[in-house]
Amino acid sequence: MPAVRREGSRVVLTPTETPEVETRESEETTNLCACISLFAALLGLIPITIVFALIALSESKRRPYERGAGIAVSALLIALVQITVVLIVVWKLELPPFGGWIDQYRI
Repeated sequence: MPAVRREGSRVVLTPTETPEVETRESEETTNLCACISLFAALLGLIPITIVFALIALSESKRRPYERGAGIAVSALLIALVQITVVLIVVWKLELPPFGGWIDQYRI
């Protein structure tokens, strides 16, 4: 608030020193969807991983102050590895999608 003083019949306002305001730079935060997708990937929840990772990637484009694109990509890679391992195991064990039972229907 400015200081008020009188000089004769005049009122003079003198500005007071403004306190220095600390300016904080915007802090980078980690995208929550990226964290959820990584956690879901580590638990083997592949559909949840894919959904949240794609959401995190789209949000990281719109929010430059948030980190998490790399986390989302790594979650997608973990899900891809999990899918590959499951397909190889099913194929090698000759479980229904890839073998065994289908041979009896061949002509």
